Amino acid sequence: MASIRSLLSFSLCLLVIVQGCVAQVGVGGQSPWQSSRGFGPTQRACRFEQLSAFEPSRRVQSEAGITEYYEENNEQLRCAGLSALRRIIEPREALGVNQELVRRLQSQNDERGDIVRVEQGLWLLRPTRSQEEHEQPEEYEPERYPEVGYEQWRPHYRGNFSNGLEENFCTLKIRHNINDPNRADIYNPRGGRITRVNSQKLPILNIVQLSATRGVLRRNTLLSPYWNINAHSLLYVTGGLGRVQIVNHQGKTVFDGQLRQKQILLIPQNYVVLKRADRQLQFEWVSFKTNHNAIVNQIVGKASTIRGLPLDVLRASYSLTIEQARRLKDNRREEVAFLTPRYQGTDEYQSEEYNPELQRDIDVSLAQVLDN
Repeated sequence: MASIRSLLSFSLCLLVIVQGCVAQVGVGGQSPWQSSRGFGPTQRACRFEQLSAFEPSRRVQSEAGITEYYEENNEQLRCAGLSALRRIIEPREALGVNQELVRRLQSQNDERGDIVRVEQGLWLLRPTRSQEEHEQPEEYEPERYPEVGYEQWRPHYRGNFSNGLEENFCTLKIRHNINDPNRADIYNPRGGRITRVNSQKLPILNIVQLSATRGVLRRNTLLSPYWNINAHSLLYVTGGLGRVQIVNHQGKTVFDGQLRQKQILLIPQNYVVLKRADRQLQFEWVSFKTNHNAIVNQIVGKASTIRGLPLDVLRASYSLTIEQARRLKDNRREEVAFLTPRYQGTDEYQSEEYNPELQRDIDVSLAQVLDN
């Protein structure tokens, strides 16, 4: 339960503090292929030549929880227009209470912090409609009121119609459990699961221009290399241990290292990512993406870009023989997202012994993935 609360609280905090989210409301005509937080005038000079993972730089204890702050002036996050904090919230708490309100409710010397315990529960006040507002307006009937035209009749009843504000905002769903395995978009009992939430599933994400992905990789499993077409991604490790490699559009490796719990890592738009779980521990994470409908494109597997290209195009583009192009196109042809280790024995799904060729070293390059 604690891990679930931490995951949900972190997601809510990130939704609130991402810079410029309010400014995105009502912006029309934006291309779906671009991140909603592309580089601004002061950010165009940013170059992600070398990425690094980092942990919380400051920890603040409150009465009913803990707040962990990541470096606010981090250049990588600033270039992507992001900032992050993590809150661990205990039961019967009140999160996000205005600090001035907290000061009024507490004495001047109270040191409980801005996350306070709610002993008697939390109630939200909502104005109720009057009886007249609940009544349905009378329909205009020309036979009954021949002397009154529709244009004269309509303003008399205009006040009884709802303006749609409550229907559009007050009734929006604000919660979606991406940690529920039953809601997984991609599931492999040997490989793991991927669960995505975007504005199609949670419409309120269209307002804040964000989406999220929850991932779980089983031990020694690879996640097919992919890139985010229209969004930056902020990866937060919720558990386990994994190896992550990131390559830019020029083929240069900008990150290659292990990630552990509580670390975050920025994945820029259009950079190719490869993830692999540890041999002994599975790898768990949640990614927050700067587009309400983030699109991912895979390089390897059944749903990959290479799989959809004709052989002649592959052969000409990469100077391959026809046999090499066929191997590249059809390799891992039945696997989607997860590239699981190949087993020895007659029944590859029941044998517990890994193929030694895949056990030599945890280091994996894109070329090795395409070749296995």
